[in-house]
This record gives sequence, C-alpha cells and structure tokens, in this order.
Amino acid sequence: MGDVIRKKLFINEAISMIFTVFLMGHLLFVAYYHISYTADERDVRVQMNRFLVALRQEWKEDTVDVESLPMADFPYCIFDIDGRVLYTTMDDYSQAEIADLSTIGSSRYYSTPVVNEDQVKGMLLVDPSKERQKKLLTVFGMEAAPAFVWLLLIFVMRLRIGRMMKKDIWEPIGELHQSTRHILSGDLDAGVSYDYSGEIGTLCHDFEKMRDDIRDREMCQQRTSEKERALYASISHDLKTPIAIITGYLEQILYDVVTTPEKIHETAEHALNKAKLLNKLTEDILEHSKAQMNQLSIHKQEVFADSFFGNLMNEYKQEAMQQHYQFTYDTPPKVLIDIDTDRIAQVVQNIVSNAVKYGGEKLSIHVSFEILNPGYEDKILIVSIRDNGKGIEATDLPFVFDLFYRGNKARTQNIPGSGLGLNISRYIVEQHDGRIECDSVVGAGTTVSFSIPIP
Repeated sequence: MGDVIRKKLFINEAISMIFTVFLMGHLLFVAYYHISYTADERDVRVQMNRFLVALRQEWKEDTVDVESLPMADFPYCIFDIDGRVLYTTMDDYSQAEIADLSTIGSSRYYSTPVVNEDQVKGMLLVDPSKERQKKLLTVFGMEAAPAFVWLLLIFVMRLRIGRMMKKDIWEPIGELHQSTRHILSGDLDAGVSYDYSGEIGTLCHDFEKMRDDIRDREMCQQRTSEKERALYASISHDLKTPIAIITGYLEQILYDVVTTPEKIHETAEHALNKAKLLNKLTEDILEHSKAQMNQLSIHKQEVFADSFFGNLMNEYKQEAMQQHYQFTYDTPPKVLIDIDTDRIAQVVQNIVSNAVKYGGEKLSIHVSFEILNPGYEDKILIVSIRDNGKGIEATDLPFVFDLFYRGNKARTQNIPGSGLGLNISRYIVEQHDGRIECDSVVGAGTTVSFSIPIP
C-alpha cells in the first residue's frame, strides 16, 4: 500500500515517454524523408530532359506547338532568343512578357537553352520546387494523422496524470491543511474525508487517528477538570465540617462550657478524632498529587506472602474487635512476592476502611487468597476482600476507581472521604503489574479483588 501513488506515476510517465519516443521517431523519419527527397533531384532532371527533347522537336520558326508537348509535372516557362515569353505555366511570368535572359535563374529554378539544328532558339525555365512541395505535402498529409494520434495519446496520458495528482495528492493535502487550521483554532471535529489506499491515504488515516486522540484527550481533560472542580467542592465541604467541629470542641474547653475532667477528656478526644480525619484527607490529596505526577514512590522487596499478609490480617482483626465488627481471613499461601509492603498495606487499608465506612450494622469482612495458574511461570496471587455491607449501585460500579468519584449516597449521608482512596489503590496495584476489580450487589455486599504477580 505504501507505493501505490508512486507506481501510478511511474506507469503513466513510462507510457507517456513511450508515446513521446514514437512521436519523435515519426518526426525524425519525416524529416529524413524530406531531406533525402530534397537532395535527390534526379527524377526532376529526367523529366526535364524528356520535355526538352519534345520541345526541340516541336519548335517552329517563332512559335511553339504547345499542344504537342507532353504534360509536365512541374511549372515551366519557354522564352525565345529575345527573352519574350512564348508560353508559361509559372506564376512569376506572363504570356508575351519580355525578360532579361541574363538575369533569369536562381537556386530555385533550373534553366537550359533550347538548341534546334545547332541554333539556339530560346530557353526553358523550370521550377522543380513546386513538384517537391506537392509531393512533400502529400507525404505530410499521409503522416499527419498518425502524428496527431500520438499527440492526442500523450495529451490523454498527461491529463490522467494531472487528474490523479489532483485527486490523490493536492485535494487530500488541501483537506489536511484545512483540518489542521481547524484544530489550531480549537475545532477538533473537522476531519479529512480522503479514504483511499496509498501514501497519502495512510497519512490521512494517521492524521485522523491523531485528531481522534487529541479530541479524546481534550474530552478527558475536560472531564478531569470537572472532577477536579467537584473535588475542590468536596474537599472544601469535608474540611470545613471537621474544622468547625474541632473549633466548637476547643471553644467548649476554652470558655468552660465543659468543666469536669471527664467531659474535658471526652471533648478533647472528639477533637482529636476530627483532627485525625483532617490529616487523612490531606494525606490522600498529597498521595493523589504524587500519583498524578508519577512521583508516588514504589520500593519493592521480596517477602513471603504468608508472613506479610498474616501480620497485616492480625492488625485488622485487633482493630475489628475494638470497632465491633467481624473480621475473618483465610491462611495466606507461602509464596514469594515482590512488593512495596507499605503501599500494598495502604491498598488493603483503603479497601477495608471503605467497607467499614459504608458497611452499616453487623458488618462482616472476610479476606481470601487464591493462586491462579499454579505450576506455570505466570502465577498470580489474588487477594479478595469481601463485606456484607449495603453494596454499590449498578450505575456507580463502573466508576468506583475513577478519579475523585464518590457515590451519591456518600454525599447525602455525609460520609467523610475524598474519593481518592480507590483511585490511589488502583495506581499502586498497576505499578505492581497487577489489576484491581470491584463486584457488588446492592443489599448483599461488595468484593474488591486485586492481583500481584508471583515471580
């Protein structure tokens, strides 16, 4: 496909050159014939000698019996000894005209004296050029038709080349130029309609793909900007509320609204919890910023999954006892994995904390482990965290890992959070060459699973 236009041009140019060579050969042949015929005048001289013999025989005293002379293929003029024209078929002389015989003759005419009985009776003047011109016109008339055909063929081929250049090169280049101007002005919907095979077609296809990519990126940036605006509004709300609560608690202590040591301790504890919530929000924002700039540090090390996840599960089991929800887990497999332990612990923390926030009463969380493709080189460890909470709406499910996304219920129920936790978790898992997925049924619970390749 890459040489289509080049081949078209080459074939048409080759055919055009062949026609031109034939035409040039034809013209050279005609020129050679003309030169050879002009150079060979023997035929004219033979005819002239025959006419001169007949003229000598028919010459009278002062007249010439023209009727008895043979027909001549060339113009001629008969003069008497005094230069008077006795008979002529030449345009340059008229009947009975007196001419100076000493000046008659040139490279164009042939002249010879007419001798009868050893006496010079007069002179014969012949114009052989007329005969040559007549024959040459006949020759050119015979050759003009094929010459015209060759020229017509060349014209048609050149016309085809011109149309092909216009259709396959100039018009698509013009479309590319117009589309480029539209793109520069911000209009990303002005496409290129040229859709044929060849170099220009490939260029147009690549240009259209580039335009689609730019448009998709522009739309993605617009969506990101909208999400960022939503994030700023959410952060403003999420920060404003705990700050106001902390301020109220501190004012109660400062202005002696609470006076007993027990109440002061309880109020200070509430204020501390809200301060921790603010700290978690700021950490999420910082982590998100680092992930956006690909500066979120990942330091991998080889650890055994049973040891790492076993210790981590024990911590969450202790935390579950304190917060009064059930936490169970399967025994992690004894396999070697290459991970950033802090970042993978952060992923588990984000998933478990979401389950706790949205779980409701009688929350139960279970963590299971599974090895896919055992016995093969591309083994994968799957970690699944399942809860029996309220579940996620089907309309929200495709977007749970998107940037800044939070379901409508989280907003209406004033559940704290930035909507960054699962997005950051997806980034961390992908940096480990894994995948993270979510499956949920409203009223039945949610399962979030992520994979870790086993080296």
